[in-house]
Amino acid sequence: MRALCLPLVAVSLGFLVACGSGSHSAPLSPVFTSTPVTAASQGVSYSYTLAATDPAGGTVTFSLVTEPAGSTLAGSTINWTPTAAESRASNSFEAMATTSSGGTATQSWTVTPTGTVTVNWVDADWTPTGPVQTPVPTNFLPSALVPQADGSLQLLTGTSVSPGVFNIAQVPGGYYWLIQGVPQGLSLPPIGFWTNSSTFDLGHDNVGVPTGVLSSSEDITLNFTLSGLDASATPGVVGFLTDNLPVPPVYLTATPGQSTLTGSYSLNSRIDWTTVNTAFLGQYEPSSLGALNNLVLGPELTLTNMQLTNGAANPINGTLAASPTASLDLNIPGSQWATLMQNVAPGTATPIGSWLSLAAEPYVVGVNAKPELFAPTVGAALYMVQPDPTSGVPFAITACPTQPFLFSDAIEPAVVSDTNFGTLSYGDPYPANWTRELAFCQSVNVPFSVGSQSFPMALNYSVVVDPAAPTLAPLAGPVVNPTINGTSLFTTASVNTTAENLSWSAPNGTPYGYTVNVLQVIAMPNVVEFFTAGTYSTAQTSVTLPPLTAGNTYVFLIITQTDGVANMQTSPYRSQLPTGMAPVMSALITVNSGAAAAQLRGDAKQLERFRNPKGEVYRIGDSPKK
Repeated sequence: MRALCLPLVAVSLGFLVACGSGSHSAPLSPVFTSTPVTAASQGVSYSYTLAATDPAGGTVTFSLVTEPAGSTLAGSTINWTPTAAESRASNSFEAMATTSSGGTATQSWTVTPTGTVTVNWVDADWTPTGPVQTPVPTNFLPSALVPQADGSLQLLTGTSVSPGVFNIAQVPGGYYWLIQGVPQGLSLPPIGFWTNSSTFDLGHDNVGVPTGVLSSSEDITLNFTLSGLDASATPGVVGFLTDNLPVPPVYLTATPGQSTLTGSYSLNSRIDWTTVNTAFLGQYEPSSLGALNNLVLGPELTLTNMQLTNGAANPINGTLAASPTASLDLNIPGSQWATLMQNVAPGTATPIGSWLSLAAEPYVVGVNAKPELFAPTVGAALYMVQPDPTSGVPFAITACPTQPFLFSDAIEPAVVSDTNFGTLSYGDPYPANWTRELAFCQSVNVPFSVGSQSFPMALNYSVVVDPAAPTLAPLAGPVVNPTINGTSLFTTASVNTTAENLSWSAPNGTPYGYTVNVLQVIAMPNVVEFFTAGTYSTAQTSVTLPPLTAGNTYVFLIITQTDGVANMQTSPYRSQLPTGMAPVMSALITVNSGAAAAQLRGDAKQLERFRNPKGEVYRIGDSPKK
């Protein structure tokens, strides 16, 4: 080929000339011949050897452009040990191959190592001397139920590594069901949380020292000799409440015109009364605000350092003293509650009544004690209780119902229009830093039929706030347009799969998550029984439940939940006020006997909780509710 010469610059002595060949070729890019390794595990050495060829026949060297912390390249081999922070998350790699003649090419990939999920389960038991950290027993092993690409689910069971701390190894990245542990050997229904977190806190804040349980039932008698009561014509009742929640409150009827009270109370149970440290005695006196009838605290006595004896008679003596007075303006925007209780079930919901509760949480400071997911109020009803309309004795439910359904015996009239009830005054002798809670709950009846039998079902809605900011409007509404497998949840249906997908639109308000209660329905003459088959919570607006059982009929409750701090994906039981709940109830959904069953793999004993859940039994009909 002839050379081509071009003059570039003219100078005084001649021309500067540049000459070239007329053409040249860039170095050829290398070609990767190795396939990246994408499987890895936390704490386990990862290795991938790069390979590439040079089409021009030269040599190839490698370098890393992007890599996670701690990875190294020795020659052509990448080595890396994923840390806890790098596991269950996507880690990016980019390698560059360079030929001896200068050609380059890159290869990119990501690695999401399986990792350890750490579950902390240490309760804070608030006592007279402050919170006591109480780990759950080591046999409360949590599990991870992990969806697989083929539609099956793998159950990975945790191990105890220290008191209250459990590890679940080899959990892939992404979402999974964190299944709350129960003592080994029990097949209680699963309680699950849909989460992608590598750490999870199952701890609660509880009032008082955990109540002990005796090996067998024993009788105990409490003999009261009290003075200092208001000698009014309508003295109300005298309550004996303890700082141990499982211990039932005792209420004695005061005598009109008398400032003293003597009486006895006996109980046969397995409660270990020696664990009771403090008892709150108070005279609850009638107070009415419009249609609301209450018993509010008057004179009070707190007994500390008690030493009760099981199987014996125990004297309870003392003099009640007048309590400092507190008050609040009770204004309920009933129209907002009336709107909230529409489109919540297959039939029309009819408001039937309400509860009002005012309580202190003994010793609890800065948080809200919340031992159960559906227990918006847990403090002893130290300020106000509600009397049974017939006997005048406080009703068994002194606060909001602990379940969002089935309790239809509401105390007060429903409040469905905006009403200012005026000022409520009550005694408040307790430390100012204790958490206080004002709870308002409404109940509706919805029609419910199984075959030829019809029963009313109750749904309950609640809000719990600090009495210092007594705004009793609902915090969030029930979910909107709920569906099961794409069909309205309010339509009776049969489904051909055991893994049901529930979805809904978010309601007004700011829920921190939703809980799905799965109830198996069994019809008997004049009675319908409901078995709890599982409780599953999510922060999303769509979820596929773990498999149900073919041939069974179910009702689903989807409960909107609100809370000041609780996080459904990391710490669902750590609570601050305000809180609230708003449920919807499905129609009857039957899983056909031939429905396709998703495969469950894992420890057979642990999987029994999903295949044969033995939960609480609730009845409506001729038999009493449990």
